[in-house]
Amino acid sequence: MFWIINDSVKFAPENKVIVSLINPELSAVLTTPASRCFEILLESYPEVVSHKDIFDYVWGEEGASVPLNTLYQNISIIRRGLAETSENRDSVIITVPRKGFQIGGNTKVTRSSVDENSTSSTQETAVSNEPTGSEHTASVADESHKKSKNTRYTFQYRRFFIKPVNILIAMALTIVAVVFFHLQWHESAKNFFDDYKLQQVENGCHYISKNEGISDHNNFEKFKNIIKNTGVDCKRYPWIYFSSSMSTPVVTALLCKDPYEDISSTDCTTLIIRGVIRD
Repeated sequence: MFWIINDSVKFAPENKVIVSLINPELSAVLTTPASRCFEILLESYPEVVSHKDIFDYVWGEEGASVPLNTLYQNISIIRRGLAETSENRDSVIITVPRKGFQIGGNTKVTRSSVDENSTSSTQETAVSNEPTGSEHTASVADESHKKSKNTRYTFQYRRFFIKPVNILIAMALTIVAVVFFHLQWHESAKNFFDDYKLQQVENGCHYISKNEGISDHNNFEKFKNIIKNTGVDCKRYPWIYFSSSMSTPVVTALLCKDPYEDISSTDCTTLIIRGVIRD
């Protein structure tokens, strides 16, 4: 069963689709609630259908919890579908303030049923001068709509095979980028502690700091004591690298199980102490 509106578009509730009879390539797919809304409006033509009747027909028992804004959104979906397939969309669905909606009185509505095993048989709810021609046009629209759907399916099918190629390219670029940055960071990390020298050994801890921060021995002792007071385990992490710089209110230390050579061969953890008061 389907509906013909103004001899220009066909609405098939079962498929939830609106198809232009003038240009069968134009079609619009409705949501299930929007399709149900359109169906009850056409069934009730030309009467006004109240908000409550629409809620009951479309959502059943759940209609009481559906906001009115949702109903208006579905009406907008129908109007947008008509806009994509016909030119007289504004006069098809009329909003009746504080009451509901109706199909406009000047709209021509024809209800038709199609027998899949034979030619079509028609039951009209509005006057139609050429029923046979309308049914024939609707049949043509059906075939065109099927072709249109097949075209869309073909496009999606082809796109399915293109997509993995894009994924492989993206993965390859990602791997190259990761390797590049890893090598860059690896090299910089390896060379970072070249300027750090062993300054003191105490209770099994080897305190290694950068030379430029050792000019003030008190500064080195202060930072060493701050690190020691955190409870660092010298048996587990005997090699401690830190800067004695006064430039930031943060003490950062690298605690390692073995002398630092490179990030891949040394087991290290980072210690960050904030809020250090500089003298």
